[in-house]
Amino acid sequence: MKIIISIGILPSDAIRCYIIPSVSTPHPSNAVTPVAYLSLTRLLAKLIRLVTILLVLTACVSAPVQEMSDARQAIYSAEVAGAAQYSPDTLLAAQRLLQEAQTRLETGAYDDARHHALDARDEAIKARERATTIHSSSSLDSQHRFENARLRCTQPIPTRHLFGAGATGAGSSC
Repeated sequence: MKIIISIGILPSDAIRCYIIPSVSTPHPSNAVTPVAYLSLTRLLAKLIRLVTILLVLTACVSAPVQEMSDARQAIYSAEVAGAAQYSPDTLLAAQRLLQEAQTRLETGAYDDARHHALDARDEAIKARERATTIHSSSSLDSQHRFENARLRCTQPIPTRHLFGAGATGAGSSC
């Protein structure tokens, strides 16, 4: 008995396996018969699926580099916006979460590190927003005080207090 494997040249060709019985007398049932037929396109499709599954699984296990970077940038942005002064608790929480993410990253717990980094980024964004809101409202308060003082300085005051009764002028006490 002989086994012959035939491989086609083109991708649409097939891989075929034949069994040739070793019988000395020719008989119609002893002709070459295909035993297994595996299309090359099927084989390639299975190979592509396997590679895709491996890539997806590898991507899930990779280090959360982008998430860590995003968290660091958000914390820096919050610090620049004055979160250390206006929202220190939220900024500190973000820094602790980032430190925990770094610890998890070093131990290889990438999924936990990713979650901590995302939480750190969210806390830093909250700190920046609070700092910006508080800073802008205090700026508005000081701007209102400045505007009120300016208006008081430009209003005419009676000069009778300065030069005697009956005289008025556009003087200012500023």
